[in-house]
Amino acid sequence: MSYYRVQIEELNNGEKRYTPQVTTLSIVGRLFPKTNISWENIVYDKNSDHYDIVYSIRCIYDSYEEAKSVIENYKQWGSRENGTKVKSTTYKMID
Repeated sequence: MSYYRVQIEELNNGEKRYTPQVTTLSIVGRLFPKTNISWENIVYDKNSDHYDIVYSIRCIYDSYEEAKSVIENYKQWGSRENGTKVKSTTYKMID
């Protein structure tokens, strides 16, 4: 399950910047299992109509509504992309 949030940064001059983010919950370790949460930035490339999830790059938006819109569009894009992923691969031996 994925979780979404908007990171809000308020600058000294009073301006605010918004970064849409996503995380997936994972369990790490066998002997001592721990929950691992790491937030990644959602980056939208307008030219290719493609979304990426990255740590080191981020797109900053001027309003909360724009950042929230990116998250909603990413959710729809993700469901489209999921339909084109390979579900399984089988092999048939030739005698």
